[in-house]
This record gives sequence, structure tokens and C-alpha cells, in this order.
Amino acid sequence: MYLLKAVILPIIALIFSALTFQRNIVWKYEMDIWKDAIKKSPYNNRSYNGLGVVYLNNDYVDNAIKELSASIRLAPNFADAHSNLGNALLRIGKFEDAVKEHLLAIQMKPSNPNFHLNLGVAYSNLGLLDSAEGEYKIALKLNPDSLLAHNNLGVVYAKKGDVEKAIIEFQEALRIDPSYSGARDNLNRALSMKGM
Repeated sequence: MYLLKAVILPIIALIFSALTFQRNIVWKYEMDIWKDAIKKSPYNNRSYNGLGVVYLNNDYVDNAIKELSASIRLAPNFADAHSNLGNALLRIGKFEDAVKEHLLAIQMKPSNPNFHLNLGVAYSNLGLLDSAEGEYKIALKLNPDSLLAHNNLGVVYAKKGDVEKAIIEFQEALRIDPSYSGARDNLNRALSMKGM
């Protein structure tokens, strides 16, 4: 058994090291593409937005905020940059500022379901459950198959004590994607709240 551990553990560590190295290459490649685009066209707001998203996806939130803010300075009516900045602000706990950015994005593109979903998350973090519920419902009206909107709406219902509605939303999220562990975990919690 000791020999087995001595052989297998280093192999597993080597595999994880290789995967981490590969992910770092992909991240650096994406980052370099956007940086090169900015160098070649420094007034292209979409390049700053793209770089900001890469930073945000890799948890470099301060860098993301800097690039997304640059995108907005160049194109104040670029809704995607406002929404992405709102998401970055959510990550650092600036929920009121996140709400403002998401509201601006929605003002520019009211039919984007993700903007409503993101605003719902910001409201939920502020404890404004009725407002969050409203935004999740709008997101679902625009995209009925949004598993995140169903899941998040279920969380709001559970927090408000409406376990029956919460269960329905978690089940709907799992109908859309049976492998979504977040909805499965939330469903199990809701069922235990109900005493099942």
C-alpha cells in the first residue's frame, strides 16, 4: 500500500501540475491577444472590455476594474462593459456600485437576460429580496431556460420562507441541466427544510 501511494501520488501531482501549466498558457494567450489589440488600437473600447473580462475570469479583480473602467471612458454607452464592471464590483463587495452599473447596462440593453440576472445577484447581496426576485423573473421571461435564474430565484424563495416555490425552481434548474450541483445542493437543503 505504501509503495502504491509512493508511486500514484507523484503521478497525480504531475498531472495537476501539467493542467495548471496548460491553463496558465491559455490565460496568458488570451491576455496577450487583448493587450496586443489595445497596443494596436488604443481607442477600441471592446479590447479593454475583453482584457477586463479575462482578468475577471482569472480573479484579478483590480486589473479587471481598471480595464473595464477604461472601456467605459472610451464608450460610455457600451452596456457590456457596465455589466462586466458590475460583476467585478460584486466580487469585492461593492454591491451598491454594482447595482448602479447593472442598472446602466439594463437602461442601454433592457432585453439582455444576463443583465437582469446580474442585477438580481447584486440586489440579493444587499438583502433586497423582492427586487432580486423581480429581476430573476424578468431574466426568465427573456430566457426561460436560464438555469442560474431558476436557481437564484429558488434561493430567494427559500430565504423568504416559500420552500414549495424554491423546490420548483431548483427542480426546473435541474431539468435544464441535471449535472448542475448548485441546484442539486439547494434542492436537498430545501427538501430538508420541508422535512423530507
